[in-house]
Amino acid sequence: MSSAKLYLLVTVIIERDDDKWFGHCPAFSGLLMDGKTIDETLQRVRDGLDVYLESLERHGDPLPIGKDCAILLHEPKPEPLPKAVKKRTTRRLPVPCPAFATA
Repeated sequence: MSSAKLYLLVTVIIERDDDKWFGHCPAFSGLLMDGKTIDETLQRVRDGLDVYLESLERHGDPLPIGKDCAILLHEPKPEPLPKAVKKRTTRRLPVPCPAFATA
Protein backbone atom coordinates (compact mmCIF):
# COMPACT_ATOMS: atom_id res chain seq x y z
CA MET A 1 0.00 0.00 0.00
CA SER A 2 1.49 3.37 -1.01
CA SER A 3 0.78 6.53 0.91
CA ALA A 4 -0.31 9.74 -0.80
CA LYS A 5 2.02 12.69 -0.62
CA LEU A 6 0.55 15.71 1.16
CA TYR A 7 1.25 19.33 0.32
CA LEU A 8 0.86 22.61 2.13
CA LEU A 9 -0.61 25.49 0.15
CA VAL A 10 0.97 28.58 1.72
CA THR A 11 -0.03 32.20 1.10
CA VAL A 12 2.94 34.37 0.14
CA ILE A 13 2.65 38.16 -0.09
CA ILE A 14 5.24 39.69 -2.41
CA GLU A 15 5.94 43.42 -2.40
CA ARG A 16 8.36 45.59 -4.32
CA ASP A 17 10.65 48.07 -2.57
CA ASP A 18 12.91 50.04 -4.90
CA ASP A 19 14.95 47.45 -6.83
CA LYS A 20 14.06 44.34 -4.74
CA TRP A 21 11.07 42.14 -4.05
CA PHE A 22 10.22 40.93 -0.54
CA GLY A 23 8.11 37.87 0.24
CA HIS A 24 6.52 36.93 3.55
CA CYS A 25 4.08 34.27 4.73
CA PRO A 26 1.41 35.41 7.22
CA ALA A 27 1.15 31.86 8.64
CA PHE A 28 4.90 31.62 9.34
CA SER A 29 5.90 34.44 11.68
CA GLY A 30 9.30 35.96 10.94
CA LEU A 31 9.76 34.40 7.49
CA LEU A 32 10.83 37.27 5.21
CA MET A 33 12.92 36.72 2.09
CA ASP A 34 14.05 39.01 -0.73
CA GLY A 35 15.14 38.69 -4.35
CA LYS A 36 15.84 40.66 -7.49
CA THR A 37 12.81 39.14 -9.25
CA ILE A 38 9.48 37.66 -8.16
CA ASP A 39 10.68 34.19 -9.23
CA GLU A 40 13.88 34.49 -7.20
CA THR A 41 11.91 35.75 -4.19
CA LEU A 42 9.47 32.81 -4.43
CA GLN A 43 12.37 30.33 -4.60
CA ARG A 44 13.95 31.89 -1.52
CA VAL A 45 10.60 31.78 0.31
CA ARG A 46 10.30 28.08 -0.61
CA ASP A 47 13.84 27.45 0.72
CA GLY A 48 13.03 29.39 3.90
CA LEU A 49 9.82 27.39 4.38
CA ASP A 50 11.79 24.13 4.14
CA VAL A 51 14.04 25.27 7.00
CA TYR A 52 11.09 26.63 9.01
CA LEU A 53 9.16 23.36 8.64
CA GLU A 54 12.22 21.32 9.65
CA SER A 55 12.49 23.47 12.79
CA LEU A 56 8.79 23.00 13.65
CA GLU A 57 9.16 19.24 13.25
CA ARG A 58 12.41 19.08 15.27
CA HIS A 59 10.85 21.00 18.17
CA GLY A 60 7.50 19.19 18.06
CA ASP A 61 5.59 22.35 17.18
CA PRO A 62 2.34 22.10 15.16
CA LEU A 63 1.81 23.27 11.60
CA PRO A 64 0.02 26.65 11.48
CA ILE A 65 -3.00 25.35 9.55
CA GLY A 66 -5.55 28.06 8.77
CA LYS A 67 -6.56 30.47 6.03
CA ASP A 68 -2.93 31.09 4.98
CA CYS A 69 -1.69 27.48 5.22
CA ALA A 70 -3.84 24.57 4.05
CA ILE A 71 -3.14 20.84 3.63
CA LEU A 72 -3.81 19.35 0.18
CA LEU A 73 -4.02 15.69 -0.76
CA HIS A 74 -2.30 16.27 -4.11
CA GLU A 75 0.20 18.65 -5.68
CA PRO A 76 -1.71 21.60 -7.17
CA LYS A 77 -0.96 22.98 -10.60
CA PRO A 78 1.39 25.97 -10.36
CA GLU A 79 -0.24 29.38 -10.60
CA PRO A 80 1.05 31.43 -13.53
CA LEU A 81 2.74 34.67 -12.55
CA PRO A 82 0.82 37.78 -13.58
CA LYS A 83 2.26 39.48 -16.66
CA ALA A 84 2.86 42.79 -14.91
CA VAL A 85 3.16 43.40 -11.19
CA LYS A 86 4.03 46.91 -10.12
CA LYS A 87 4.07 46.83 -6.33
CA ARG A 88 2.32 43.83 -4.73
CA THR A 89 0.97 40.37 -5.50
CA THR A 90 -0.23 37.37 -3.53
CA ARG A 91 0.68 33.80 -4.48
CA ARG A 92 -0.36 30.40 -3.13
CA LEU A 93 2.85 28.36 -2.97
CA PRO A 94 2.68 24.53 -2.83
CA VAL A 95 5.24 22.96 -0.47
CA PRO A 96 5.67 19.25 0.33
CA CYS A 97 4.11 18.63 3.74
CA PRO A 98 6.13 17.07 6.54
CA ALA A 99 4.34 14.40 8.55
CA PHE A 100 3.58 15.79 12.00
CA ALA A 101 0.72 17.23 14.08
CA THR A 102 -1.37 20.29 13.23
CA ALA A 103 -2.57 23.06 15.56
